[in-house]
Amino acid sequence: MDPCLPIVHGDRFHLTDIDPDRPGLENFIIQQNNATGLATALFDPGSGQMIRKWYAGAVVDVGRGLAADIDPASKGLEYFSTQPGIFNAKGTQIYASQPFPPEAIWWDADLSRELVATVGSSAESPAISKFNPASPGSPSRIYTIYNETAPGVYQAYGGRPQFWGDILGDWREEYLCVANDNSELRIYTPKTASVTRLYTLMHNPQYRMQATTKGYVQANYVDYYLGTGMTPPPPPPMVGADLLWRGGSGSTTWDNGVSGSWTQAGSVAPFTTGKSVLFDISADSSTTVALSGVLQPGSLDFYSPKDQVIDGTSGSLSGGMALMKAGKGSLTISGTHGYSGTTTVWDGALIVNGTLSSSPVTVWGGTFGGIPAAGATGGRVGGSGTFSQPVTLGYRAAVTPGSGMGSAGTLAFGSGLVAQDGSYFSLD
Repeated sequence: MDPCLPIVHGDRFHLTDIDPDRPGLENFIIQQNNATGLATALFDPGSGQMIRKWYAGAVVDVGRGLAADIDPASKGLEYFSTQPGIFNAKGTQIYASQPFPPEAIWWDADLSRELVATVGSSAESPAISKFNPASPGSPSRIYTIYNETAPGVYQAYGGRPQFWGDILGDWREEYLCVANDNSELRIYTPKTASVTRLYTLMHNPQYRMQATTKGYVQANYVDYYLGTGMTPPPPPPMVGADLLWRGGSGSTTWDNGVSGSWTQAGSVAPFTTGKSVLFDISADSSTTVALSGVLQPGSLDFYSPKDQVIDGTSGSLSGGMALMKAGKGSLTISGTHGYSGTTTVWDGALIVNGTLSSSPVTVWGGTFGGIPAAGATGGRVGGSGTFSQPVTLGYRAAVTPGSGMGSAGTLAFGSGLVAQDGSYFSLD
């Protein structure tokens, strides 16, 4: 692929997991008077590499563009602009006509996204519309805002609200605008019950940042695929726990009631049975965590971009605890561990160089998983060890024996391995 140049100013950009089959995020952009004639593009925001480019044949000002899952029949998000056509996540044109690009809002009960639209020729009467595949250029109105309650709401510049986003919980978004006489700041919220249960979108770091940093009025996006056919999203980084791992020189031992290797409410504290524990980005990962004795935490959460090693030579994890692994960092565990709660991997590598004797394991590949990742990113299990209970690989998850490509190993699955659609094996 060629470098992401030359890119110039454009009035819209939409960054999220547009193509759930491709590892990583994608950014759909429009261009304003690009001298090369580039009109719209899709590129990888992590590497800056182009995925697709569309040229207009002349220098053009593409005034608006949108990326949203508006068509449940097409996997991933669709995108379009003031240039002809609506395209699927792979860049294939699926409709020849399109509406003038509005903004996107999660409003009704399904996982597709609706449109912040206007009624009439003045473009000042806001409403919520839904894409109609039978008439792709003419969305269907599903909720009228502008005249629902006197004195009405009329917003200039395409009916733009003051803000819209998930501010009241649930996962749908609220619509904020000012009454015509400036007497009220109104908050409109979806009225339709949904059977889909997701944590509030403001708990997702990318969504929260987009809600506060975009200078133009445009939609906010999470850093995972939220749309029709989605898999469970990764947990938010706000993880409650009794104890937070310190680590580093002098704080390398995890024992019961002796070593002050943890903090509790900001103060140094030892571990005691039943406490929930967390390894996050603040933990010092420069030294190995040495287990001492049989340890029974209430839960063990690892949510970090750092690589951490737990040495079970002189200790083990036991009891009913569950283990949750998220973040891009790897978690390497040696020794034999008899805890019976579930082990769930959302991102990064869980490397087992020992035995998990009693814990069933579920692995999700997440945004950065999938076959093209070749075992280098995304949720995966590896090492040279034994999983005695069932292991289930969800969408985009991987088995990568050893400690990465170039370091082979042997994994044993004592009670079976279930590989769901989209999961894979990366073998060296």
